[in-house]
Amino acid sequence: MSDITTTSFSGILVNVIVDIDNNTGNCSFKYYLFNPNNPDNPVGEETSTITVNGPSVIIYNLYKAPEGMHFLGAASKTPYNGVIEQAFVNPTGSQIILEDLHVMEESASIHLIIGNSSNKLLLMSPDPQVINKGDIKCPPPGH
Repeated sequence: MSDITTTSFSGILVNVIVDIDNNTGNCSFKYYLFNPNNPDNPVGEETSTITVNGPSVIIYNLYKAPEGMHFLGAASKTPYNGVIEQAFVNPTGSQIILEDLHVMEESASIHLIIGNSSNKLLLMSPDPQVINKGDIKCPPPGH
């Protein structure tokens, strides 16, 4: 009989607010780490870095954005460094879920890709950084 090792996942919710300056057309992104234990702050604490201490799913929720904007995916300059293994977009485009198996103690800049209903131009967010810290919980894929 073989041993079965289980790993529990945690979930991290990040609310994303996208604003467009009507004078310049420039977009700004703000990220808020949601804390369910703080009902006085329903959006969360502003952040630009997500620190992960074990296998996790990171849910980016499009909390507020101009009408017609929706998530299409995620991009990274280092997609194979073992920080983020998968990205999934829900059917409405209101959330993107990143799977972090915590394979490597490393960091990655993840750009959220947003589309809109008025044209085919895509918007790429500044990089909310994901940092894996602590004991590595899962072996790298293929091991």
